Amino acid sequence: MCIEERSRPSIRGVNIFMDRCRIGRWRKSRHEKSYLPGSIASYCSGSLDERACPKSSGFPDRLTASDVLAQPTNQHASFGKGVFPIFIWEPAEGPLFYGFPRTHETGEPKVAIHSVGEDCTPSTIDRNIHPSDEAAIRSAIKFRIPALNGEVSRATTCMYTMTRDQHFIIDIHPRHPQVSIAAGFSGHGFKFSSVVGEILCDLALSRQTSSDIALFSVSRKGLQ
Repeated sequence: MCIEERSRPSIRGVNIFMDRCRIGRWRKSRHEKSYLPGSIASYCSGSLDERACPKSSGFPDRLTASDVLAQPTNQHASFGKGVFPIFIWEPAEGPLFYGFPRTHETGEPKVAIHSVGEDCTPSTIDRNIHPSDEAAIRSAIKFRIPALNGEVSRATTCMYTMTRDQHFIIDIHPRHPQVSIAAGFSGHGFKFSSVVGEILCDLALSRQTSSDIALFSVSRKGLQ
């Protein structure tokens, strides 16, 4: 799908632009864009939102970076799936952090901090893991799960699409009522994908839903 021209709301409907693809009976050359005019669209952009739907489109969210570390341990049996749970820990002092068990024999448990990192875009995100990143995660686990406070085997940077209040955006587009949107999942949206899908289906078909989504309104005060 063409990121620069992801969607263009029109008077009669929505034009979805794609590259090198066949839509219906139309097929264009690989250097041209094909499009499908439609009456409704559901837009769920994830971390590509900054490029696909810029601030001028009315989406008040931003992209930030967060780091994940794989921590080796000599207590493999204690950190395997079925023994060690997926966890989220929010201490009274310090950042919220979470982790995953080993999912296969050669894997390692993973630990990360759920936090608002530096603002970035998909093209400007800093993929390097800095000493301060590692120190922040170690400070969360060294007294609570000391067996994980060992040598780092792997580290990576994740990208969050953050809203100002860290709640989702699930709503009808404020300027284009034929477009329903789901964005700004702030690092914790995947586990809600099934119900969000149902809500988007409701909005696309009837422009309303029986689910209470007032908290996720695009016009709520927390986003202003």
